[in-house]
Amino acid sequence: MKKVVRIAILVASAGAFALACGKRPLSADRDAGGGGLGGTVSVGRGGAGAGGGGGAGGTTVVDDCKNHDVDIPSALLTGAVTINGVAAEPDPKARFLMRSGPNDLVEIPFTGASYAVRVAPGTYDLFFAATGPTLAAPANQLALLYAGVTVAPTGTTTLDIDVRSTPVAGTITVNGAPLAEGDAVSLSLRNAAGDIVPIATASNGAYSARVMPGTFDLFFSSNAAVAGSATPKNQLAKLAAGVIVAGTGEATMQLDVDVPSAAVSGAITFNGVPASGATGGHLALRNAAGDVVPITAASDASYEARVVPGTYDLFFTGTDAVFTVGNQNARLRTGVVVAPGRTTPLDVDVPWASVEGTIRFNGATPTEDDTAHLTLRNAAGDGVAIVWDADGTYRVRMLPGKYDLFYSQGLRTPEFAPANQLARLRADISVATAGVTRVDVDVPSTIITGTLNINGEPGGSETGNSGIVSLRAGEIDRATIANTARPTFSTRVVPGTYDVYYTRTATPSNTMTPAPANHAARLHAGIVVAPGAMTMFDINIPSTTVSGRITVNGLPVGAGDHGTLMLRSEDGDYASFGPTNADSYTARLVPGTYDLYFSHAETAGDATPMNTLVRLRCFTVP
Repeated sequence: MKKVVRIAILVASAGAFALACGKRPLSADRDAGGGGLGGTVSVGRGGAGAGGGGGAGGTTVVDDCKNHDVDIPSALLTGAVTINGVAAEPDPKARFLMRSGPNDLVEIPFTGASYAVRVAPGTYDLFFAATGPTLAAPANQLALLYAGVTVAPTGTTTLDIDVRSTPVAGTITVNGAPLAEGDAVSLSLRNAAGDIVPIATASNGAYSARVMPGTFDLFFSSNAAVAGSATPKNQLAKLAAGVIVAGTGEATMQLDVDVPSAAVSGAITFNGVPASGATGGHLALRNAAGDVVPITAASDASYEARVVPGTYDLFFTGTDAVFTVGNQNARLRTGVVVAPGRTTPLDVDVPWASVEGTIRFNGATPTEDDTAHLTLRNAAGDGVAIVWDADGTYRVRMLPGKYDLFYSQGLRTPEFAPANQLARLRADISVATAGVTRVDVDVPSTIITGTLNINGEPGGSETGNSGIVSLRAGEIDRATIANTARPTFSTRVVPGTYDVYYTRTATPSNTMTPAPANHAARLHAGIVVAPGAMTMFDINIPSTTVSGRITVNGLPVGAGDHGTLMLRSEDGDYASFGPTNADSYTARLVPGTYDLYFSHAETAGDATPMNTLVRLRCFTVP
């Protein structure tokens, strides 16, 4: 007879639950095996999804930064794979991930009872990760198996992997009753380390899944709810905390879930006038944990919706209806409490005011076909688009408050429109609660013009369309001003202070052009474009040719040693070289100090490691 471990989750209100189960202690012992030549690594097991602290950042080869020869270290990691101690079968939707630091990963396919992979020597955390419905493996998407796995630089490191898996099954009810026919809901287990375990997907009342043992929070999501159904429409509602999935072997753990549901209803008005088909828009409840509950369209004078009890903020999103308010993310109310066991009255009034004015570009009137974008935005992330008529006038309805005015270049821009992608034109525009607020907009622009050289030589046919130069202001605004295909440039931008950046657009393997391979090289800082007719500014892009040999573990590379070399700088610049499966490389780069990285480039090499982004050493371009 099959053994069953039973847990019942009865949720009377959000966060309230009762459970009972036995917990087998998880081992936290660690035998730090050395993993030397032909050695075996033995490490302690992490709790399911407990999230590793990112290793040691990969391998750093101590070398002279000025040495342009590149040696790629590569070591072999092998071992057995079992599930609950039994030899594993191949599973196309399961894999292991080795993580070192925030960016470096090594994927190990779940190919059966054993594995072998080449990795850069270093210290890693090992995770199990399901990418979809698995066969016998658990459904966890990022569960920590082992922390501090050391891969030795010589010989073969052996790491046997055992994946623990507990069958979990149960029924899903809403307020103690079965789901309505046509309803579909999903359940997931989640923890603070980022592991997500989908245990029920679009279910109508029953589910089963396999889960790695650990402690999780339980979440509910609505996929479909028929009219009149009691199923709440929450997209990510936390039902319970501290749900313990014990290691039961093949004994099924019963986890029955009752989803609480309460009604919310009320009237919808716009400035006190009942909503209608002309108003448009949508209303939703949201909470700080990321749950969203779409409750109704704002085109009916009344509504009723089903919600998991809890505390929410109320938001409005406008549409393109005739009489709609234009705000796209407007918080109308905070601290809305939806109580269990009764209907919560929630009347909604959307306050709005009119804003109108004229649009000009350096004093010139735009045409109806022009598509430059003007947006009023506030600090909370809400925004209202300004759309003008053929005569350059506009009128929008929006919530009162303070906004900043932003400009973005469109696909078809007016003659005097600047090239900026998100330029703040004005700050703290007050939209009054009564009357009409007038905001006339004249988008200023200055022509910035000059020559473009690479190493002092004019851009043009020799360089081709291999790179662009842009201006950047803060974290958001960009304006492309020049192309290396032309020796001169002339572009309109919003007056202000900018940094000048160069970006390669051609493939990095094309070294026939003198344009460097960098993608975010800062050429100048604090360039002032003053208001007025014109600013003169000449650009010179420095470019140095570097070359060297490529080896793996000191040996010449072969045609099957796939991968890519990449440089990264502290200020965010990066530059890719050509492929690693050649005896040598040649690259053009902006002079500076970088870190040198290797990436397997989505291909398994014969001797190169499978790391996505492992740091090799420092690298100086003179």
